[in-house]
Amino acid sequence: MIGSRALVALAWPAGDETVFAPLVAVAATSTSTSTSTSRLGGLALRWQAVAGSVCPLALRIGADASLRPCAAVELGSLRGEGVAVRNAERHDATWVALGVSGRFDVAVWAKLLLVFEAGASSPFTRSRFAFSSGESAFETPALGGRVGLTLAFRL
Repeated sequence: MIGSRALVALAWPAGDETVFAPLVAVAATSTSTSTSTSRLGGLALRWQAVAGSVCPLALRIGADASLRPCAAVELGSLRGEGVAVRNAERHDATWVALGVSGRFDVAVWAKLLLVFEAGASSPFTRSRFAFSSGESAFETPALGGRVGLTLAFRL
């Protein structure tokens, strides 16, 4: 699913000889609605979450780039709504997950930073959306991946 994210981060810069340079971030993410269909009908899914992440280390790669390992906690909801189904219903499932990621930051200009992030998260509860017949329309996987590209401004 494709989405957008608003992010606020506070980072301590790494010195030339140290890797301890914590970054703490809070991000709000919302995906566009993704609809899948089967012979029984369709299901529209939308995921929204707020995530808090901590990246304790910054491994410097040259003068203008760094790599950070991160851990996150996500809280939000996964909404499933029947589409083109008689007596369609909408249900919101609580989303709580733990995640890990790698974050690559590169300075493109004095106040402009390009951030590439790739990671995975695992929800505590695997939500299931089903048709009235009982046949599964969607079940949250045990592990989900994500990638993101962010243009950030430094203050």
